[in-house]
Amino acid sequence: LQRIARSLVLVNFDMPYSISGVSERHYYGTGLIVDAERGLVIVDRNTVPEAIGDVRLTFAASVDVPGRVEFIHPVHNIAVVSYDPAAIGDTPVTAARLNTDEPRPGAELRSVGLRRDSTLVSQPVQVANITALRYPLSKSLRFRETNLEAISLVTPPRGADGVLIDSRSRVVALWSSFAFDIGNDTREDSRGVPAELVQEAIEFARSGEPVYSLEAELATLPVARARSFGLPDSWAERLAAHDPGRRSVLAVERTVAGTAAEQLLRSGDLLLAVDGKPVTRFREVERAVRGRTMINLTVWRDSDELQISLPTTPLDGDGVRRILVWSGAVLQEPYREVAAQWRVQPEGVYVAFFTFGSPASRADLGAGSRIVAVDGINVSNLDDFMARVAERADTPSVRLTLRGWNNAEGVVTVKPDSFYWPTHEIVYEGEWQRREP
Repeated sequence: LQRIARSLVLVNFDMPYSISGVSERHYYGTGLIVDAERGLVIVDRNTVPEAIGDVRLTFAASVDVPGRVEFIHPVHNIAVVSYDPAAIGDTPVTAARLNTDEPRPGAELRSVGLRRDSTLVSQPVQVANITALRYPLSKSLRFRETNLEAISLVTPPRGADGVLIDSRSRVVALWSSFAFDIGNDTREDSRGVPAELVQEAIEFARSGEPVYSLEAELATLPVARARSFGLPDSWAERLAAHDPGRRSVLAVERTVAGTAAEQLLRSGDLLLAVDGKPVTRFREVERAVRGRTMINLTVWRDSDELQISLPTTPLDGDGVRRILVWSGAVLQEPYREVAAQWRVQPEGVYVAFFTFGSPASRADLGAGSRIVAVDGINVSNLDDFMARVAERADTPSVRLTLRGWNNAEGVVTVKPDSFYWPTHEIVYEGEWQRREP
């Protein structure tokens, strides 16, 4: 355990603003050191949910240093933060070794993690299965994991996230916390994120390359059920031979609004192959898409085999790097989860939060809506909104056209109060800065 203990660090994260559907302000969890020379640490997005915030890392329960968010995975429950290696002095740390081989059900592993007080906890565990995660759509519009086959354990550890290691202290998976909504409640679930996906996320963080995405949420169906949808025997046999252990088919469940996938794919499409190669797993699709601006899909739809050339969507790992606080409302650009979960077009300015007692709250400028027009003039982004509001600085009120997640429109009138509720931006330009317009 001593070897892996030198690769674990306690990560604390404080969010000064509620954005991207995240209302809680303080988080903590176990981070894994993956590059000791550059000071890179990988955590889950239930520890570091967004880029805006203060990171503190505690090493060996004795050294506390500031950190910085380097990468927020746009699709999966992974974030990368960094620290200055010189700041920890001679504190012994070691970059973790990864074992990217997929564990089999029944495999004997060990879970290791840190509690909130930096106490190291460990127990032997056994892999129960590796299955696709399926969480409900989020009413709060927060990040929701999709397209991931994660590791479940027979007797999972309680009270600590961390890693799953093999007998040689190599990391087989991150034991990560997943936040999801059920009704109006936010709950947590712990599963293992395979090391192969962790390795890819590290490469993205180091290189800065975009994450090319199909922008379709997929589900897995048994081959027998796919046959009931008209899948011919030739394809059923080909897919079964490709992955005898699974005998499953990928199906399109929903697409992200505003992308090529929305135009070219339909819910219920069976995804059979990418560039002529059969695919039956999420990671096969992601590996095929990586670095590709265009891919060719073989799809079964309405008893017909189709060939579709699909432009992929490049996503960055920056997270939210700019917000606007206006009349007590926190505004941001529309973000991917809104388009991915509820198929809301990425237009206008998203209302992330409002402070009670502010002009925004008195006008009922509700969180979760989008401002699409100011006094009848359309706005498409934060710059548009700021320009329109600045033009009306001398008027006592501003009329805003709002559009909800269901595209229902409404109009509210806000009476700005620049003395008690001044307008300002929070922008990342190498460091976080507050700017007055």
